[in-house]
Amino acid sequence: MPELHNLRHERFCQEYVRGPHAGNATSAYEAAGFKRHKSQASRLANAPHIVARVTELRAAMAQALAQATDDAIAHTGLTIERLIGEMEEARQLAMKNGQSSAAVGAVIAKAKIAGLWIEKREPANKYAELTDEQLEQRIRELDAMLESG
Repeated sequence: MPELHNLRHERFCQEYVRGPHAGNATSAYEAAGFKRHKSQASRLANAPHIVARVTELRAAMAQALAQATDDAIAHTGLTIERLIGEMEEARQLAMKNGQSSAAVGAVIAKAKIAGLWIEKREPANKYAELTDEQLEQRIRELDAMLESG
């Protein structure tokens, strides 16, 4: 799909896809030269020709990013195999020098590169996912423990 004939609609799409207004229809609407109007911005963002153009622009951005990544990898010769090889060299050197923690770090880095290492993340608040009933039960248990001792 070529650029839209309506220049402000095209500018809206461009602003909505990239830059400081990306993803914010109201902000992109204003940046395109329209007066602030939240419902009109939403209506324009959902218009079929706008949705099609935004989809096209996003696809072009994704393709450009993929190409840039491929170019960077080709330019540097960076591969997963090369990175794992370098980590193995680091591990061997660490073991030779008696630096077991550095060797373990190299093994972990190799596992991460290969996609075999998954970081486990605990929720910041271990009680955040409990229902009210579960929280009340936990409070009763803690009260009982305090009373007994």
